[in-house]
Amino acid sequence: MQRSFLHRVVKFGVEDLNAFITVLRSRVWRVELQRRGASKKTSAAVATLGRPPIVPRSAGFLLCGVFPVVKAWSPWVKKKKGGEKEDEDNKNQTTSRSNNSSSSPLRLVDKKDKQLRVDIAQADEWFESGNTANYEKAFDILMLHLEKREPEVLWRLGRLTYEKSKVAQTKDEKRQRIEEAYDLVFKSMTIDEKNFAVHKWMAILLNELSTFKGIKDQLLTSVNVKRHMLRAVELNPEDATSIYLLGVWCYSVADIPWYQRKVAETLFAKPPECQFEEAYKHFLRAEYTQPGFYSMNLLMLAKSCVKTGDMEKAEQYLWKLQKVKVKTQDDFMAKKEGKQLREKLFKAGNNYSTTGESAEQEKT
Repeated sequence: MQRSFLHRVVKFGVEDLNAFITVLRSRVWRVELQRRGASKKTSAAVATLGRPPIVPRSAGFLLCGVFPVVKAWSPWVKKKKGGEKEDEDNKNQTTSRSNNSSSSPLRLVDKKDKQLRVDIAQADEWFESGNTANYEKAFDILMLHLEKREPEVLWRLGRLTYEKSKVAQTKDEKRQRIEEAYDLVFKSMTIDEKNFAVHKWMAILLNELSTFKGIKDQLLTSVNVKRHMLRAVELNPEDATSIYLLGVWCYSVADIPWYQRKVAETLFAKPPECQFEEAYKHFLRAEYTQPGFYSMNLLMLAKSCVKTGDMEKAEQYLWKLQKVKVKTQDDFMAKKEGKQLREKLFKAGNNYSTTGESAEQEKT
């Protein structure tokens, strides 16, 4: 073992020593999981393994974020209609399926690794359940493949690490988890830049990291965040979540207060611009692409309608939102904010239109 260790260090070089140590840790963890069973909870898995090797952040990306926090996560999209020809890079790729029979092509380095495909499918099923205990099981099973450095594994580990940040007890712990998630997704992007899910999560995590920085840093990175969103939509125009993120970006830019616009004018020759109408179009397109995919999209549709003065549509979206079954923390928060908005705008004596309930009845 000692000779093998020294041989690997010499082979990879001193700069890759941390990477080799990470591989050793993951192998030890794999043996332990096999002994205990991969379904055991591993709340300290990230701390135990250490952060995976990453490309330095100075390599072409500004580490900031933009505006309100984005909470979307679903990587699933519907199959293309009419047997459209797939992109050359997606040919012969395997497919991972979610509970609702939607699919997204797996871009594996080792296309012959059948066990990896099975484990990814299982991890995705656990993730889609919205159960935090299942998140731990999904994390465990993906950790078995960490040393393979598969982009599809790395960004999924990043996604799960981000979920861990939502239950962090302190601000420092939350930031550490988000940074770990970013590192995993960034590494995935350096291996496979053409994976739409990687760009989607780069946008989400850059945005999340921005909450720990000032307005200036947020504005400076807004260009990078939007670039990742556009790239995600370009690579997969049928992914509702990526389209939703574009809508959030546009809504946020349109909603920038005057004092932040003054800061933007000092940083950009031409500050980012967008209108609420454009944001609404993105949210509407996302909903059309995958109806009911995300409760927050219904909330943003309603808020966009309020901004543009279309109270009748706003009330209908808010009514639909209240019918959503709560499965995740985001569902709870969306319904809570939606209820508050509905009570504020459509309380007794301030009815802009027929109620959302009656509108639904008219449709049926």
